[in-house]
Amino acid sequence: MTRYRINRRTCLSLAFSSLLVLSFVSAAFLQQPPIRPAVEIQSNPQLDVPFVPTSEKVMEAMLALAAIQKNDVIYDPACGDGRFVIAAAKQYGVRGVGIDIDPARIEQSRRNAAEANVTRLVKFIQQDMFEADLREATVVMIYLLPNINLKLRPKLLSELEPGSRIVSHAFDMGDWAPDKSVEVGNANVFYWVVPANTSGEWKCKGPTGTAWRDFTVKVSQQFQNIHGTVTCNGMAYTIKNARLNGGALSFIIDGDKGEPMIFRGNIHKNKLEGTLEKGNGKNTWTGERDPSTRVPIESTVLKAKMER
Repeated sequence: MTRYRINRRTCLSLAFSSLLVLSFVSAAFLQQPPIRPAVEIQSNPQLDVPFVPTSEKVMEAMLALAAIQKNDVIYDPACGDGRFVIAAAKQYGVRGVGIDIDPARIEQSRRNAAEANVTRLVKFIQQDMFEADLREATVVMIYLLPNINLKLRPKLLSELEPGSRIVSHAFDMGDWAPDKSVEVGNANVFYWVVPANTSGEWKCKGPTGTAWRDFTVKVSQQFQNIHGTVTCNGMAYTIKNARLNGGALSFIIDGDKGEPMIFRGNIHKNKLEGTLEKGNGKNTWTGERDPSTRVPIESTVLKAKMER
């Protein structure tokens, strides 16, 4: 075996070299950025519905069915690429608001609005539709799913003013029957007018000096369908042929001796005023609701509750 003798000078040289290498390694390590904990990248927001664009043919039919007027404000609570509000702005010159939880769809909608030169009329908001304020809308356009329609329904009924219109591509609103529906090719389009809440007990006044000076109207309601009675001088008369279109109410009763009486009125919150026709005569009538008797417009369950 060969033996190597390492003298003291050699040892010192090797030690110095080792220290020099370590100093370079340490310096290089210190120059590296500190290691940070892993950050979770924000994923796409949870979507209630996938983005499936409505065809231009169906969209045109929906806009026509909505009967848009110049003072309308169009809302689309899941706007996708913004086509509904952009088309309404271009064709009718109306304002529109698109809402979508997906930032990519909002960015796309804003680009499309700029290309269509309607940015002065429309705006797009990244937000959950169920948290959005819809009270400004007079027309709401939707292409959702059946369960999402039903989930959104109470919000539409509570926030939209009576007479506002809702138009849906493909899917209905469960037991809230549409006022109109049309077929466009293989697609269904549904249309509703938001009804005023007429439920409860109304203390009413008719023509002075007649038996109908004071009477009571009790109403139960399932969406735009009205049932109830009119009571005057202890006699109860069943409401017939009731119609409710937004805040405009009409119905008939068989009055004294079976003579038809036609009631028409316009409802604003807890107030009502209109005309009462009997024979050849026409008079005014007014009503005021006891607010404690008002119930939400929702389902047959509430209707049954009112009738018990």
